[in-house]
Amino acid sequence: MYLGDIFSVQANVTGIPAISIPTDTDLQGLPIGLQIMANRFDESRMLASAHYLMQNQS
Repeated sequence: MYLGDIFSVQANVTGIPAISIPTDTDLQGLPIGLQIMANRFDESRMLASAHYLMQNQS
């Protein structure tokens, strides 16, 4: 369980906004994701970036 939290704990400890979005799958069909972190109180730009990336996936 520790390894599952290692990539998200930084945002939780520092109190910055973060979002993880699916981007693709690997050759075995496992999901690949992208994590976006922003400055404090900059959620709107982070969410706009995530929305843009989700809309422009090929």
